[in-house]
Amino acid sequence: MMDAEWRKRLHVGDWIDALDLGYRWYPALIVKETPNQIKISYDGWSDQYDEWMARFSPRITLFGSHMKGSSVRETVEKDELHDVTDDGDPSNPLDNGNQRFAV
Repeated sequence: MMDAEWRKRLHVGDWIDALDLGYRWYPALIVKETPNQIKISYDGWSDQYDEWMARFSPRITLFGSHMKGSSVRETVEKDELHDVTDDGDPSNPLDNGNQRFAV
């Protein structure tokens, strides 16, 4: 499915991968929507971190395309996560190589 079509079909209850303001990808649930925006809730994080994003924001992508495996909450506690740097994805201008992994 083309990117524009996928984004138009996003609805409340859908899971996506979302880039937070700290440039880390997390699984996120769509909790509200308008024709042009979606409100997301990052998995395992308080609703104070929920945010509205444009449907065509480069900060959202298909679920599982950046976050692999289980949710952050199911895998480790937040205080067990550590920021590390890898080579990143040179084809993705938003992937600066910063990722969050359990150690």
